[in-house]
Amino acid sequence: MEKYEMESEEIGMPNSLIFFKLPLVLKGKYEILNGEKEQLGTIDYGEGLTTSDMDLLDMEGKIQVHGYPPPVDPSKKIQFVEKSWYLTDGEGSQLGKIKRRQPLFGEKYDYDAGDRGFYTIVCKPYSKNYRIINSGGIEVVQYRDVESAFKVTRVYKVQLNNIHTEPISVYEIVGMIIGVHLLRAHNR
Repeated sequence: MEKYEMESEEIGMPNSLIFFKLPLVLKGKYEILNGEKEQLGTIDYGEGLTTSDMDLLDMEGKIQVHGYPPPVDPSKKIQFVEKSWYLTDGEGSQLGKIKRRQPLFGEKYDYDAGDRGFYTIVCKPYSKNYRIINSGGIEVVQYRDVESAFKVTRVYKVQLNNIHTEPISVYEIVGMIIGVHLLRAHNR
């Protein structure tokens, strides 16, 4: 990743920057970096050939967030594919669910974190700028989909705005962004 000329503070502090890559083929491990290019964790897509699950690991290698699509029932001949993405913690307890909405213009997704809150992810038409807004209408995250050469790998630049006041972790935010990306790709 290129060197970014923006100041950043530690994750969890106001106005922090993080960066991560999302490859065309979701396979392998990729770093989550702060604005100073220091590693904060890892995204593990596994082998990516048979599943679209992913794990977000802290610096000790412990799973902080696991993301996965809705389960498919092999006993049913006709499947109605639910357009959603689930996040759980390292012990398997559900953190939340991302679901696509159908607005007239732009893109909109909901993240239901249960009793911890409700978030809306919005993007204006033809824009690569996204915003995550809490149930109080406050923008807590901005992120941009920065395409790399030949669209082989996407780089996400994430601005955390006073996220320390929210009950969701940075790993959960990265999981939300990956979930939105996968739901977008599924709709194309």
